[in-house]
Amino acid sequence: MSPDARVGIVLVSHSAALAEGAAELAAQISGGTVAIIPAGGTDGGQLGTSAAKVQRAVKLANSGAGVVILPDLGSAVLTVRALLAEAGDLPTPVELTGDLHARPAGALAVAAAKFSSAVSLTVGVSSTDAKSVLGVMGLGATSGQHVTVTAEGPDAEEAVATIVAILAEATRVGA
Repeated sequence: MSPDARVGIVLVSHSAALAEGAAELAAQISGGTVAIIPAGGTDGGQLGTSAAKVQRAVKLANSGAGVVILPDLGSAVLTVRALLAEAGDLPTPVELTGDLHARPAGALAVAAAKFSSAVSLTVGVSSTDAKSVLGVMGLGATSGQHVTVTAEGPDAEEAVATIVAILAEATRVGA
């Protein structure tokens, strides 16, 4: 993860004007040091919530340290919940049931190296290349922590699914 990476913020509202106004105010308070992206209204400019707008905003807000999504009420909350439940563009953290020590780190690195996509693991604010055993071990991830797996490249979906499965199994059995 880049030392300049910061947690981004996405403001989800039924009203584009409300989301934009809240983002403008928050940006002034933060001094412009944090990406604060509004995702309000529908794609047609009406009142409502757009899943596509939320997905675009998450991508814009993510500088590598994660994104906080703040919905206002009603269907904005439901839209965000639905997006987080999908296995698509928004990564879902995996809760470790054991420590990510040498054996599971080695298994993850070997599996990640089989993919042409760049594969990353993130724990809290720390991120590393999943193809590096030392990098994975350096995360110091322990039981109960959440690890997010992301990938970019031609086989990214398969890479994420494979690494998530290995991560869950390797820490469950204490391999």
